[in-house]
Amino acid sequence: MAAFISQLRTVYSRLLKMFVPIGVVVFLGYSSYVFVKPLAIDLIDNEQTQPSVAIGLIVTYWILLLCLLFNWIMILINGPGVINKKLTPYKLVTFYDEDGHEIRQNQSTPSPTQQAIPDYFFCDINGYPYYCPDCQSLKPLRSRHSNELGKCVAKMDHYCTWIGSIIGKKNYKNFMHFAFNFLIYFFYFFIVLLVYIPQQVKYRKSLAADDSLHETFMIHEANPVTKESLELKTKVTTYMNPNLGILLVVSFFWVIILSSFWGQHVWYLSRNETTIEHLKAKRSKKIQKLLAKGKKLPSHLESIKDEKVYVNIKYHDQRFIVEIDHTDTPFKKSTFKRNLQEVFGQSNLLTWCIPLNFTARKKNGQTDIESQYCKTLSPALTLTTQNAPGSKSPVSSTNTGSENTQTEKNSYYDPSVKNSSKSQDEEWLLDERFSDEYLEHLYQKINDGKSIKFVSTMVLKTNP
Repeated sequence: MAAFISQLRTVYSRLLKMFVPIGVVVFLGYSSYVFVKPLAIDLIDNEQTQPSVAIGLIVTYWILLLCLLFNWIMILINGPGVINKKLTPYKLVTFYDEDGHEIRQNQSTPSPTQQAIPDYFFCDINGYPYYCPDCQSLKPLRSRHSNELGKCVAKMDHYCTWIGSIIGKKNYKNFMHFAFNFLIYFFYFFIVLLVYIPQQVKYRKSLAADDSLHETFMIHEANPVTKESLELKTKVTTYMNPNLGILLVVSFFWVIILSSFWGQHVWYLSRNETTIEHLKAKRSKKIQKLLAKGKKLPSHLESIKDEKVYVNIKYHDQRFIVEIDHTDTPFKKSTFKRNLQEVFGQSNLLTWCIPLNFTARKKNGQTDIESQYCKTLSPALTLTTQNAPGSKSPVSSTNTGSENTQTEKNSYYDPSVKNSSKSQDEEWLLDERFSDEYLEHLYQKINDGKSIKFVSTMVLKTNP
């Protein structure tokens, strides 16, 4: 019975989350009707006798709407990027007996040695990685568990109520295209209405001032109500179609809201930061500000004021536990372009504008789709896919005196270049790297003694 009630609650929750997207679809249908019938046909075509202008506006409108709906569908099809691969625990500690012999696990117990230990990962105060009990797996960098999907999501950004989907690493590019399309859609709507509503008002005022038209209207009034008499009465007594006025106000407010929203996400992109990470940093700053002023923290902040963030990092063949601040941006690359490449890929600007995740495989540093564009656009065009510093493969530290040399371990997985291989697609989902600048910052903290050495060997005393 309890399981049945739980399932009903789940269904009810999902129906509620579908309500807003359905409302958006209904609004798009209503706005399409208003744009085509009262605006383009009745006003521009019939009243102003400009059929070519009306056709051009309608075609442009439907192109914008179809681009919007296409990106919405692609967001749902691609999904946020569910992590199906289970990461077994790392073998971080080796146990020895008093004679110096390694104590191995029982052969019947699964060994964690199959899982390679990354050079760095988020950890608890003891240096051990975070574990997701629901997925029965270690949590990769920047992943979060989604109760709705029942899986961990790679680079989870947020849940978008308007779309009805979780936004993560796999569909974030489509989400940015969707938000931009929605902004252009309302901006186009607002500009067209702003131009033609005053013309309609002026035209209908001229009709109201026409005495001969009033005589015709009186004749129609004396006769039974007809379609012609109703249309004439509307033109004389109503200066503007109310539907046009409603959408003018609505489109204005949505242009303001979406401009701010899209600009905010461009800011996140410039810092290679997710919405969740930004909100955590903002919350941490608020806590620090209130504590500095000696004010009492609200209950929801009091419970989390002592939360710390740690990184277990390899340095000179040893591992250290380094505390970092919530306001740090460890994934932020050195330039704005390199941060954009984390989402849109390392291809050219043309592929950035196409709302597709190309299924292509790298060949000699260039993808099939890139080679195709090279041939199509210009024979002299050459596209390079050099790995940007800080966005390359994980780095490993080797002891070379006083310097730390970074060596490449794996190839870079391009977000715009998805391999058809399922395993390689999963590797791309897990591929999140600190910037070189932030790694140097962590290494400096280790050199300054602002870290704790992780104990990787333990000696177990045997009973006498």
